[in-house]
Amino acid sequence: MSSSILYTLPSLARTASGNSENINTTSSFELAFDANTTLVSGTSPTLQFAIDRLGSDGVWYNIWLSSVRNTTGSDSKSIGTGLALPESSGSAIRIRWIIGGTSPSFTFSISLIGK
Repeated sequence: MSSSILYTLPSLARTASGNSENINTTSSFELAFDANTTLVSGTSPTLQFAIDRLGSDGVWYNIWLSSVRNTTGSDSKSIGTGLALPESSGSAIRIRWIIGGTSPSFTFSISLIGK
């Protein structure tokens, strides 16, 4: 089975937590997540990524959570291929980013590849 890019979030400066649009995963059973981050400013800034699935009840359920990142320069995070989607994942997921600290600012891009 071949891999394809499911979602790309272009590199932009971000200062608050947020999430991607819904991503269709009906033809994927495994994911690879890549993020390139650069700390811009802040005191004790932190950045964390999560992947949530949309349940049949309309509620988002977390299926993956990265470690907290507090890089002082540029960094790259890849979980590589191998994040298996639960059979109950349905057809939609989203990527969340959680930013903490005082006046934090990160520039980051995200790629999600499905297999």
